[in-house]
Amino acid sequence: RLQAAFDLGVLADARAEDALLRALQEDDESIALAAAESLGKMSALIKSAQIATLLKDPAPATRRAAARACGLVRPAPPAAAIADALINEKMAPVQVELCVALGRARFAGAVTPLLAALSNGTPAVQRKAAWALGQLGDKSACTGLVESLSRAGNDKDLREEIAAALSAITGKAIGPDESKWREALK
Repeated sequence: RLQAAFDLGVLADARAEDALLRALQEDDESIALAAAESLGKMSALIKSAQIATLLKDPAPATRRAAARACGLVRPAPPAAAIADALINEKMAPVQVELCVALGRARFAGAVTPLLAALSNGTPAVQRKAAWALGQLGDKSACTGLVESLSRAGNDKDLREEIAAALSAITGKAIGPDESKWREALK
């Protein structure tokens, strides 16, 4: 089944869309994630909005696969549904995928849930939330990013990701120095 999910993506045949949507709900997470990747290789999905409904599935593997698919498929599922899913999601691997999907969707309404994930998530979630905020390019996120930079402590990777997000938004290359960012944003 894993090979079939992978092969359907290689073929990128639109007739496989229904089978791949069902495969997102597989108990075996590797199959569900392969189906998500395969859906992302399709040129134009007809039922992409159905993927967003799977973000509420009780199975974490299904939610993670659906979140990954949300970041890969075109047309993308409704970004507001992805942002809502991030607000309600408790599992870090799913949160990471939702952050990536929101960054790729460049949905301005995602600033608040992404800042919350940056403040409250695991280190991996925080890094992806910072990356996604940089992709959005919304200047309203800058203050929250600088505050998160001050809370990042000695986490070098997170500090650099936050600085990269601030640079992407502002066009300034200051690095992970919180005081310089505060000055630059006055």
